[in-house]
Amino acid sequence: MLARWLRGGARGQACRRFSSAAGQRVVWAWNEFDPLEEVIVGIADGSAVPPDEPGHMSKVWHLPGTIADMGKMRPADKVQKAGAELDNFAAVLEARGITVRRPAKMPNTAVTAPLWESPVMNGWTCPRDTLLVVGNEIIEAPLCWRSRAYEKFAYRHKGAEAEHAGAAVHVAPPATIGSIPDELFRPGYNEPGMTMERRLEQMARREFVTVDGVEPVFDAADAIRCGRDVFVLHSHTCNVLGFEWLKRHLALRGVRTHLVTMPTVHNPSHIDASIMPLRPPVGNERGVMLVAPPVADSPMVGLFAENRWDILRCPEPDDWMSRDPDYKGKSSKWIAINVLALDNETVVVAEHDEALIKALEERHFKCVAIPFKNVIEFGGGIHCGTQDVRRRGKCEDYFPTLRSSDMTSDEQLRSFE
Repeated sequence: MLARWLRGGARGQACRRFSSAAGQRVVWAWNEFDPLEEVIVGIADGSAVPPDEPGHMSKVWHLPGTIADMGKMRPADKVQKAGAELDNFAAVLEARGITVRRPAKMPNTAVTAPLWESPVMNGWTCPRDTLLVVGNEIIEAPLCWRSRAYEKFAYRHKGAEAEHAGAAVHVAPPATIGSIPDELFRPGYNEPGMTMERRLEQMARREFVTVDGVEPVFDAADAIRCGRDVFVLHSHTCNVLGFEWLKRHLALRGVRTHLVTMPTVHNPSHIDASIMPLRPPVGNERGVMLVAPPVADSPMVGLFAENRWDILRCPEPDDWMSRDPDYKGKSSKWIAINVLALDNETVVVAEHDEALIKALEERHFKCVAIPFKNVIEFGGGIHCGTQDVRRRGKCEDYFPTLRSSDMTSDEQLRSFE
């Protein structure tokens, strides 16, 4: 089992249960915007286009180029280009004094589990999807893509460094056994003939590829951290059972967890492709949250505005993916908002998102522009390609009007519709 890289106390009333006598913080992150001190950056080595499996198809059903290459290893030239961009990203962070860790390199092999087989593994480009850091613990997420079930092994060698601290990871079921049975997936969900209009109707009914009543699933990237509050997206990769497990687990540590829905997103999965808190409200200064326009008018975004966050709509990005016949990814143009805050004044942004860079600079952010277009095809943006290990700061309450953590999951979802 991957050890939890932690030793150290928490500050603040809500976070007192995290305290430890040792005093040295090996893992520590409560939000997306406190000063970053240590981070994991993904790798491109050994990456494949995920195979024909229910979770993957729910994201790429409308992308024939990606479908044509499902289950194939990515070409060596693409791996080299994406790897060079990730290495450069790591070097940029290290030059700013940030400690950078990388996943272990593993062979991409076929996987046989008791209930299923996968011809390839996905790869190790996006640690944000696999690991969730809240306070001074790491949670291994129970992913529902079979090609990603054992992705976590690339991070477990780092856990040995924390064994001396006497700590252990919290593994969300069924991440311990990789169950993922056929019954977890909605029958006939990815049948030919789907349209964007029909998919939106399904989203309005909260009909995702995964169902409830079988086992809990969530990707770590379905959660976004804002101090004492964690917002979790009900999506293809997160069912209500997964949310309920996370809610109960984090409640033991004084963290409130809220289930939200985004019915205007065709293929919802990973909340950091729709919203990104960049600067919290402090004193008389308002906070800033970057949002994708399709969700800008949602009640969830309204909740941030109600609590003194200014809403920055992402400018229309260049939709280069739709013009590139060689694109074999799953991300849409709104992956542009998937930026990484180094602190509440500095943001790492893909250099090709020039309109976004301008908009952020107008809000007085300092932008660190890096090449990242080749990485996006491998599964995500800049935020996806990282996982915070340590951020300097404490657990704060940024939502004085929020009470939805006292509601049932159904009540929470209705409140955000």
